[in-house]
Amino acid sequence: MNQLISNDRQSDAREISSGEDPPTVEGSKFDLRGLPHFPHLFSESDLAQLARWGVHAYALSRGTVEARSEKESLFVQVVAGQRPPTTHFHRIWLMYTQAVAAEEAFEAASHLRNQVHQATLQAEALGEDVSRLNTAHRSAWKLVEQAESRLKTATEQHRRTTAELRARIKEYEEKLGIVAEPSSVMISSDDSNSREGWGNDWREQK
Repeated sequence: MNQLISNDRQSDAREISSGEDPPTVEGSKFDLRGLPHFPHLFSESDLAQLARWGVHAYALSRGTVEARSEKESLFVQVVAGQRPPTTHFHRIWLMYTQAVAAEEAFEAASHLRNQVHQATLQAEALGEDVSRLNTAHRSAWKLVEQAESRLKTATEQHRRTTAELRARIKEYEEKLGIVAEPSSVMISSDDSNSREGWGNDWREQK
């Protein structure tokens, strides 16, 4: 019984062609790819049939060559989903193409995960840059606020010092009996001889 099954499986591939060997297909290329996610899906004999008949089956399924027999037409219909698989080769070919599609989906998902990971790393780096910029911005504003505070303090000190000087000048004038001009009590920072207006009067009165 096992021998009959084995012989039947070996003859299954010939169900897509009338010859003992697959016909030559010009311009068609088929590479039996590895299936790392499905390492035990096919037996060695299945892989051997796929490798031997894959070029012809791939050409038929892609429409690279036209079906020239009832067997080939049936295979094309099975691949297109118009007929159910009737042979072992039909089934392993469908399983193989579905496994290849699944492998491609796994690869696309892995590539997408890598892209997402890289995008996440870039976003984290940008977040760190923004954080540094915000820190620098806050530090700059703090320096501005400190400068404004120092300027305000200096201005207030200048105002108090000016008021004290005016009070002292007025006190000296009163002690010396000097009657200053109304404008002479004003101190100008760019007037080096601000007291010349009443200096002679003081000397004369003394």
